[in-house]
Amino acid sequence: MGNNNVPLVAQLNWVGLLLTVSVWVFLFFTLSFFDIGEPVLISTILYCLLAYLVRNIWAKSHRKGIKLVKQDKLKEAIPFFEDSVQFFTQNTWIDKFRAITLLSPSKMTYREMGMNNVAFCYSQIGEGEKAKELYEKLLVEYPDNGIAKAALNLINSLRK
Repeated sequence: MGNNNVPLVAQLNWVGLLLTVSVWVFLFFTLSFFDIGEPVLISTILYCLLAYLVRNIWAKSHRKGIKLVKQDKLKEAIPFFEDSVQFFTQNTWIDKFRAITLLSPSKMTYREMGMNNVAFCYSQIGEGEKAKELYEKLLVEYPDNGIAKAALNLINSLRK
């Protein structure tokens, strides 16, 4: 299995980062309060396990799509990203509070990431019109999305 070195962009939300760190701090102080040995180590292990579990439950489709993109299986990744968009459309509260529910300090919502990823995959498999349409739709809902703006600029400049 190859790695196609597709750049992955992660924009950080500083408030989200503070919230995710506060989960670890809560675990640490809880373990310290109950005098459970090695609170730093155990808090870190519990935090990592919790992050792994919630991301593999609620963001399972998103993660599967990312894995397929890294394997250069872009066409196969599309349905997983579409499932992710659908899931986070139906469960907006999970995405809205992702710093706590998914332990993700990402600035971009998972729904927005999924929409970007679907458009990206279409652009990479030679379906530029579909990609353009999806990026334009994304910008209607997320007008400040820099990835979609840059992709549309590139698509439009290639047409000239």
